[in-house]
Amino acid sequence: LNDYFKKLGLKGTSISRRMLDFLARKRGKENYTTAQDMALILRKLYRREFMDLETSERCLRYLKHQKVKNRIRAKLPPDIIVANKSGTERYVCHDCGLMLTPKGGMLICVLTYRAPSKKAASEFISRLAFYAYNYLQQI
Repeated sequence: LNDYFKKLGLKGTSISRRMLDFLARKRGKENYTTAQDMALILRKLYRREFMDLETSERCLRYLKHQKVKNRIRAKLPPDIIVANKSGTERYVCHDCGLMLTPKGGMLICVLTYRAPSKKAASEFISRLAFYAYNYLQQI
């Protein structure tokens, strides 16, 4: 996977352990990504350039069915389409996605580390998404 990530152009993403493998984590193995890498993937999906058109469409369909709605989705009007992927682990709370509005699409990617709480991180992400949405409506 790490070799494939490099081929995709991801510079700060690496997998050193399986998800939820807390023993490997105790041994110092960790998985990493960056907002820039996630934005690159989302941009490719938005432009339908991720692998091929069919794969891009399938990935967007999955992302539009995200069950975690307390971050990017939380403060947006219900008619706005959001295709996003959230993540929560020890010390991190993330959400990266596309807001698809009548005024156009906007990519938003927020990765938090060591926020006071997951609730505070989720609130921060939802507020940023709301501000970004409002900005898009004004231009």
